[in-house]
Amino acid sequence: MKTFIVLNLLLICTCVHGAEINEFKDKFLTLRAYAEVPSYQVNIQSKTSGNQVNWTPNIRTLTGVDVSLNDFPIGGGYAWANNAGPGADQTYGPTNYQDYRLGLTLHSFHADANYQTYDGFYVSNTSSVNPAFGSGYIQDHSLAAVNISVNGTFILSPDKFSYAAALGQNERQEAWGGSLLLGLAGSATSFASSNYLIPGPLQNTYGQDQLIKNVQFYDLIAKLGYGYTFAWTKSFFTSLIADIGVGGEYRTYGDGVTQTSSGGSSSKFDALISLGYNGDTFLMALILTGDDTTYTTSSLQIPQIIGDVKLAIGAHL
Repeated sequence: MKTFIVLNLLLICTCVHGAEINEFKDKFLTLRAYAEVPSYQVNIQSKTSGNQVNWTPNIRTLTGVDVSLNDFPIGGGYAWANNAGPGADQTYGPTNYQDYRLGLTLHSFHADANYQTYDGFYVSNTSSVNPAFGSGYIQDHSLAAVNISVNGTFILSPDKFSYAAALGQNERQEAWGGSLLLGLAGSATSFASSNYLIPGPLQNTYGQDQLIKNVQFYDLIAKLGYGYTFAWTKSFFTSLIADIGVGGEYRTYGDGVTQTSSGGSSSKFDALISLGYNGDTFLMALILTGDDTTYTTSSLQIPQIIGDVKLAIGAHL
């Protein structure tokens, strides 16, 4: 059985921008309908051999709507899961998951918070992890992941770059421009199973942490980035946002018998690409987002990769 809860809450501040930013003051709201392809992956990599295990949940595409009110500092959205393809549960195994997201976009600041849980994974690179496995994929119905994260980004030149225009199209940037971005990101992330997180005959190539069954990471990362919008015309646009950061982490991991705790370093790269048409009434946008946070143990690197591809169609009403 699968459960899907995807909730988005978007808080928008009514602020004063420069002449380059159109806030659609003559409209009451911005309404979008969208189709979304979410992705999530945990890669367990050996620092020495380069071998890796790519754990992926079996999650569905989504259909949703969101709305932002131009005269009130609040908006929201909801998405529901589409039907899975025939035989998907047999091929990849079932996944139960929840996904909650909150966002806040102000004149010179953007923040988001995420809470995600996944139960049930398969190894997408099974043929590399265990060449003798045969057809199908290695599955672990007991593997559970929890990701709780908070990100805050300061926009240093908000009159030259609109984060809201790139992300939600409830504003429109009408001239080329960009801004330096400074931010902080914190997260609490865990992966746990009753089985080894590194299956297969190549387990001994992963060093001293090859027998782990659970890992927990707590990190705080400082980020530096840049956002830029190419306003090809008043309505056609392409926006790019990229951040990179490094920070410290506290980690604990074990094999079900003993636990090891220590400090270390973690790194992050996140990006957004948004392009489309944002007219006086109608809008259409393709939005791609990605977040790669890399954790470490003594002998392993563990990137957690979260992504979305969203096609949105809507109107300013």
